[in-house]
Amino acid sequence: QLMILSPMLHVADTQMLMNTLKNVPAKIKVPIQSLAPKGWLHQAQLHLDVQQPRDFLFTGEMQQVSVNAWSGVPQIAKADGQIWLNRLGGKVIIDDTDGLQVRVTKLTTAPWQIDGLKGEVNWYYGASVNRFSSSNVDIELTQGHIKLKMAAAFPRKGSAAEPFIQLALGAQNLDLAKLPSMLPDLVLGDKLGAWLTTAAPMGIVTEAALIYNGRPGSLSNAAGVMARSMPMAAYVQAPRFSYHQDWPQVQGLKADLALDQKVVSVSVREGS
Repeated sequence: QLMILSPMLHVADTQMLMNTLKNVPAKIKVPIQSLAPKGWLHQAQLHLDVQQPRDFLFTGEMQQVSVNAWSGVPQIAKADGQIWLNRLGGKVIIDDTDGLQVRVTKLTTAPWQIDGLKGEVNWYYGASVNRFSSSNVDIELTQGHIKLKMAAAFPRKGSAAEPFIQLALGAQNLDLAKLPSMLPDLVLGDKLGAWLTTAAPMGIVTEAALIYNGRPGSLSNAAGVMARSMPMAAYVQAPRFSYHQDWPQVQGLKADLALDQKVVSVSVREGS
């Protein structure tokens, strides 16, 4: 066994060094090149089996680390936590309280700006698909709290397997003005977010839930409609609400909002 220790590593410079090594297996090199990590690692350790050089373990404490999106791994900017890597995949435990950005590139155009995040994500390099999953992730926003859990499978190059995402999200006390920017617009389009911005520019999403199950990305053909489901529900309070420009405005709205890819339903509890 061989162990290499470093009290501090600049991640981008370490990646450039690894790119010059010719004997690094593609299973290791391609993910690192694709993720293009930046930031710092403290107490970095590389454990190598001299007899089996492909069997390695790399660990470190992340500080302000950013990675590009790759094969189901979300795009992440300025995260703190712990990382483990080996030839089969990896795991990251994020414990961040000073702000970071996360974007699931198959679902949203823009990243989510997050004040704090605690949770675990892991990935596995399979023969035909790469798999990604998370623990129950706690997300703190400037106003509001989210719990998120997801799993995904994305085919490797040349594989006939189909991509797949499962995501469950629950939220409390969100700023209604921020909600349009957090919707999965790559699946829903931008009309719903634009309507919410006009219909209820201020208010509180007291409770909300979203479940996504199926293929990611844009599906324009008829079969695509059956390739996924994405019901959403929310309890909304807004000082004023305009369902349509030709309808009277509602004051002091309290309502249940339910929607999917095609239909929006508003059930009013209270308003005048």
